[in-house]
Amino acid sequence: MKRYRETELLVPVMAAYIAGPVDGEGTVTLTRPHREVSSRQALSLLGQIAPYMRSYKSERVRLALRYYVGLTPRNGKYRPDIRKARDEFEARLLPIRA
Repeated sequence: MKRYRETELLVPVMAAYIAGPVDGEGTVTLTRPHREVSSRQALSLLGQIAPYMRSYKSERVRLALRYYVGLTPRNGKYRPDIRKARDEFEARLLPIRA
């Protein structure tokens, strides 16, 4: 089983501090324009800062944390049923706005 890199466990004050810029100016989406924090690392970080988020992005985070791993095959090859479920997930997540 592949071992994913994880983010460090944040103390609550640091998680709240990071949540501010992500909630205010950041983006919670399904693309990866940079190779800084991605995939499972991003989910780990979002899981830690989610309780401190207050904008519409908190709903996106909640959906991503709940469904992303189950709907994203590691090899990138989607069976038809998973592709359909992934498309439905994206259709729910991406339109969420302020």
